[in-house]
Amino acid sequence: MAALGDIGNIQFHIYSQGESVQFRRLVSRADCQFHLKASEEETLVNRARADLLVMSPIGFSYLAGLLNRGLKIARAPWWHEIPDSSGWMALSNGKMPPSVMLRDWYAKEQLEGKLHRIN
Repeated sequence: MAALGDIGNIQFHIYSQGESVQFRRLVSRADCQFHLKASEEETLVNRARADLLVMSPIGFSYLAGLLNRGLKIARAPWWHEIPDSSGWMALSNGKMPPSVMLRDWYAKEQLEGKLHRIN
């Protein structure tokens, strides 16, 4: 989140089957909306529509990534093959890509009108 913090009006949607106590560091952030214990259908549809999808290392997340047309960030190595295409970024050793890469991607997508509008 820090890597994107200076870009502008970004809303983070966090989908999890976990408990809110697991996210106590994020609960007070105005830019975070939590969807805890949402239905599988709601979770899959909204993750597939995300502008930027940070994937967890499970098959359900991978399926959302395959359906997603935005940028997908997945850790490597992973038991799924991470596609070698411009829409996918592999995290090496669990480290986020440099913030400049994310800002460049965001600027390009915004310029081309591909990002969802936040009202």
